[in-house]
Amino acid sequence: PGSELDLSDQCGSQQLLIALVEYGLPKVIQAHRSLGCWSDEELLATIEWLDAKLEEGMRLEVTMFDKYANEVATGALEWTILHKEESFWRMNVNNFTARKGAVLRSLVALLDPAGQGSGNPRTLAIACHDLGQFIIYHPNGRNILKNMGEVKTWVMQLMTHQDPEVQKQALMCTQKLMVSKDSLDLLTMGVA
Repeated sequence: PGSELDLSDQCGSQQLLIALVEYGLPKVIQAHRSLGCWSDEELLATIEWLDAKLEEGMRLEVTMFDKYANEVATGALEWTILHKEESFWRMNVNNFTARKGAVLRSLVALLDPAGQGSGNPRTLAIACHDLGQFIIYHPNGRNILKNMGEVKTWVMQLMTHQDPEVQKQALMCTQKLMVSKDSLDLLTMGVA
């Protein structure tokens, strides 16, 4: 089966594997296996191959978040696919609140004007963007951030930053902090 479709060398294959995992294909395969729905040997071999690829997708999901967490820990963010990819946010949003919200707290700390934040305009813009993504994809993201202290104040202060990209991302994040989840869903409908 592997000779017909080689997922290991294709850039889009990682996104495909992640999407298949995200939409629950491993659970569907497991449910059908437990019911004994399949008896064709060739189909069973293909299912085994697909199952192995989906396991790769699940490992990849964890690896991507670990890479993101390491980047946040360095205090220097870059515009990589991790910040822009919708599937990353959908699949990993709950990881931000795991371990007492360690990654989320580190991300917020990058905005603290009195703290260890780098002050680098790119990092500030990306941190605002990522907090906005957290608000969009976490069912309680807005309230979680509101309960973390001065986040809203720091983001609003960045709307007057000298860098236009920081201003833009801070404004967008502020909108997401201020608007209710229902209104936010309407505003982001159809936005990738």
